[in-house]
Amino acid sequence: MTDEDMQQLADMLKSRRESLNLSAREVARRAGLDTGVIIRLERAANPTPRLENLKAIGEVLGIPAADLYAAAHALPVGQLPSLRPYMRAKYRQLPDEAVAEVESFIEQLTRRHGSGPRPHQDEH
Repeated sequence: MTDEDMQQLADMLKSRRESLNLSAREVARRAGLDTGVIIRLERAANPTPRLENLKAIGEVLGIPAADLYAAAHALPVGQLPSLRPYMRAKYRQLPDEAVAEVESFIEQLTRRHGSGPRPHQDEH
């Protein structure tokens, strides 16, 4: 993982944890991990996170494992992330506003044509 990749993963984890009003210690406890694992990930200080740790943390935070794997560039064959992590991995230079615009467009198409996952269905 690049420094930018590590920072994106760190931001994803920390912002979700804070939105749930959980401490790093509580996330670690619920995930069955050492608090240092959470802290290193949130400080973008772990270039090779263990997939089982990401999965456990994702379960606590309600983030699909595929999204975390995509952010870590370690997506197992056959798993698909939701749109935002995919866009971040595939189109790294795309600004957040553009990614939001794409997400909005996909949701409109989904509603219009009645196909694909409903908004946020693939994120839980």
